[in-house]
Formats: sequence, structure tokens, C-alpha cells
Amino acid sequence: RTFLWEGLNCTDSTDTYTVPRITSLDLSSSGLTGTIAAEIYHLTSLVNLDLSNNTLVGGVPEFLANMKSLVFINLSKNNLSGSI
Repeated sequence: RTFLWEGLNCTDSTDTYTVPRITSLDLSSSGLTGTIAAEIYHLTSLVNLDLSNNTLVGGVPEFLANMKSLVFINLSKNNLSGSI
């Protein structure tokens, strides 16, 4: 099964004991403020992350570069510094 909510995609195993995996998180233009939450690192199946067009500040967290499944990331139109 595939689940789809506004800005969130996740897949579910046929195994009833397996937690659905979040594969795509689109929080663009969502009015986010502050820094990028470290908890995003725990989304180990995340392939797409879009946090663009918010008011995020601070440095780009190093953990984003260590997320093995992450293929696409959009952090544009924020007040972030640094690189991935």
C-alpha cells in the first residue's frame, strides 16, 4: 500500500508489524521557522525532502549529507548558511 497526504508520502509493508516508511516530505511554503530539526535524520527511508520557501535559519545540518536514501533536497528561499 502507498499512503499519500498533502506533502507526505509513505509506503506500508504487507507485514502488520512493520511501521510505514516515509519516503517523501514536502513542507515547502509551510511557514516553518527556526532551524532544521535533527529528528529528520530518523526518517531513514526518506528519498525526497523539500523545505523550500520558509523562514528556516542557521547552518545546513551535516546529518543531511549522511542520509543514505536521500536523493532530492530543496532548501532554497530560506535563510540558511553552509552547504551539504
